[in-house]
Amino acid sequence: MFYHLLIADVVQTVDVVRWADGWIVQLQTPPEALLEVSLNGKRLNDLIHSLRELADPKFSSDSVEMLCRMLHQHLVQQPDELQRVVRLLYGANVEGVLPDQFAHEVSMLDDLLDLAFQGSYGTVDDIHSETVDILERYGAVLPEHTELI
Repeated sequence: MFYHLLIADVVQTVDVVRWADGWIVQLQTPPEALLEVSLNGKRLNDLIHSLRELADPKFSSDSVEMLCRMLHQHLVQQPDELQRVVRLLYGANVEGVLPDQFAHEVSMLDDLLDLAFQGSYGTVDDIHSETVDILERYGAVLPEHTELI
């Protein structure tokens, strides 16, 4: 999940390293890829590679909740980032890492946003509202802690 957030420039390398460091101190035997994330904070390509090694083939429900909360917060604070958020969700959907129900909900956002930009169907504000609504619904459950993703 952090791979997608980093690529979309929603989080910075320092945020990813802080997340990895938090898990390293909690885990008795952290995975090597997690240690690499912590050590590669200044080398973006290595960091991205290490994050890919940690990624599960499908996001867990905890990962989806965390992703949605982070994207929701980002979109509320920076409404002009709608296209970046929608493209991130589209990319994750194309890669097949999103759970089916969530993938179904976000699958049309990219096309709808393009149509809104063209003035063919709906407005950007409509798509913004729909995106915020989806992110709120899927990010509503706040777990006590976030599982290793």
